[in-house]
Amino acid sequence: THVLAIALDMQGRHEEAVAAYRRAITLEPLHAGAHQELNALLYRLGRDAEFLASYETAGVASGALAMQKASFLMRAERFAEARECFARAAVMAPNHPGPRNGLAAAYAGLGRLADSIAAHETSLTLKPNEPRTMLNLACTLLETGDARRALGLTEAVMPQMPFDQSALAVRELVL
Repeated sequence: THVLAIALDMQGRHEEAVAAYRRAITLEPLHAGAHQELNALLYRLGRDAEFLASYETAGVASGALAMQKASFLMRAERFAEARECFARAAVMAPNHPGPRNGLAAAYAGLGRLADSIAAHETSLTLKPNEPRTMLNLACTLLETGDARRALGLTEAVMPQMPFDQSALAVRELVL
């Protein structure tokens, strides 16, 4: 049913695709791909009243679904709701850095930079020297005016990612 929904969506048969995605979720409530594709389609169609409702019917019973819903909320700039989803995912996956990175992004979106920094630091305790987390932390530190600490982070990242455009861009901003 999920594959049928994708095919219908690709053919521009959006109403049929929505129905097929919903059938796939009814048959398998934790099917992350079906939730992802359904909500991406609903977002593209501007159907805000239905957007993300599938996660509620699934009860966001898995960390992966909570993370997926939170990512959609971040794209929609609904940072407070995203923070709640990332917090739920962090409880479900206490040793995984992903939810903490999401929390950091949500806090930054809310203008709560100290909380964002703390979430990044927690993520780094779970996965030390993770370059993307270090770059994101450097960006948040720059927003607070702590260029010295941000510089140290970018210096640590550059040997791991010497040709990465985003790493180079953050490094240049810090300098």
